[in-house]
Amino acid sequence: MKKEILMTACVLAAAVSLTACSPAMLAALGASASSTQQGDTVLESQALGFRVHIPAGFDDAFSAQTSEREVYSGTVTTITVTYQKDGQSANVCSIELMDQAVWEKMQAEGGPLGTEIARSEDGRVAVMTSLQSNPFAEGTAAYETFQQLPSQLSILADTFEFLE
Repeated sequence: MKKEILMTACVLAAAVSLTACSPAMLAALGASASSTQQGDTVLESQALGFRVHIPAGFDDAFSAQTSEREVYSGTVTTITVTYQKDGQSANVCSIELMDQAVWEKMQAEGGPLGTEIARSEDGRVAVMTSLQSNPFAEGTAAYETFQQLPSQLSILADTFEFLE
């Protein structure tokens, strides 16, 4: 469990900046990252069973953390992507991985939910929640970075897939 969480954080950090984790470390943790012609990084996590393209615009100011919680007798793994630079920080998005049964129960509750971005043949679901508005002051570098995020985050949503 601890290795899986460490691996996920390292793998997502590697996707954000391939220098954050060396290729040898990625290999040792059972993950891989490669580049596309568009400059995106393709991240594949065998441990969590997914593949996604990380946009070229994500730089070393972006990092990721994972957490797990029990919901309706099932485990929800949350991957939170954070921007942190020059003393400023904000959550960019989160992707939650769960069983379809858990997702259906969460939907039945009502209230604010993320957007389902993938569903596997074996009943796993990925749900993405992103920022509602830009949290930074207009004219700052962080503000400009965040203005570009909607198109960048759509790459995550459009390319996320479970490994079957």
